[in-house]
Parts: sequence; structure tokens; C-alpha cells
Amino acid sequence: QCLCTSLEAAKSFVDLTFMMPPARWIEMPLHFRIQFMRCLVALYRLSVHEDPAWDKQAVRKTIDLMAVFDHVITSMEQRSVEIGDPDDDIIIHLCKVMKGFRAFCAPKLAPDETTLRESNSQAAMDEDFLFPEFMDLADDAWLQDVLGWSAL
Repeated sequence: QCLCTSLEAAKSFVDLTFMMPPARWIEMPLHFRIQFMRCLVALYRLSVHEDPAWDKQAVRKTIDLMAVFDHVITSMEQRSVEIGDPDDDIIIHLCKVMKGFRAFCAPKLAPDETTLRESNSQAAMDEDFLFPEFMDLADDAWLQDVLGWSAL
């Protein structure tokens, strides 16, 4: 029951976020973006959780995490074009994080998928892409736990 509640809560947060125009996503405070990432991590973990009593396919039918990544990436890239500043740090970093997280999740969530963007496959090989300079996770155990990644 706790897993189902976690799934519903994370999906609700993503759904509520997507009700806002993408322009507002960047304006949200840092804790909102961290909570969004926590929801994505929770959804990923629920999607790959190995337990005979847990239906991973039901999770994947409830919310398509790969589609969530694609929506965020596409929306941020469009937003970058709209504001006319393709070098906008916040948007570039958000896209890098989402592309890196998508590349990390793809092998387990969409193993047969041909990559949506060629850069996504390169992202898995480029550590700077997964951990942009603004994300110094080496000394932040809490963020490492939240993101589920190891900086080492």
C-alpha cells in the first residue's frame, strides 16, 4: 500500500507541474525543482522495483517516465527558443540534467527504444553531461541519495 501511495503522490506532483506553462517551471524555487527530481527518482525506482508482489508494468502504465523526460526536455528547448537566449544557463542545465537522467533510465525502462535524440545516447557517456558543474554532488550525500546517482 505504501508503494501505491508513493506512486500516486509522485504522479500527482508531475501532473500538477505539467498543468503549469513551462515558462513557470524555471521561475519556481529550487526546492520545487528538487521535489520534482525526487518524484522522478521515486517513479524510476517504483518502475524497476523487484518484488513479486509489485507490478512494475502497472507503474509503467500509470505514468510513462520516458514520456515525462521527453516532455520536459522538449518544453525547455522550446522555451529557450521563445526567449531568444539559447545560452540561458538555467534552461541549458535543466535540459542537461533531464537528458542525463533520461539516458540513465532508458536501459531499464525502454531497452528496445531507438533514442529520441542522438545526444541522449552520448549523454550516458559524458560525465559532465550527467553532472554539470553546478551540480557538485561529490560532497552532498543527501542529494546523491535523492538523485540516486554516485558522483564517484
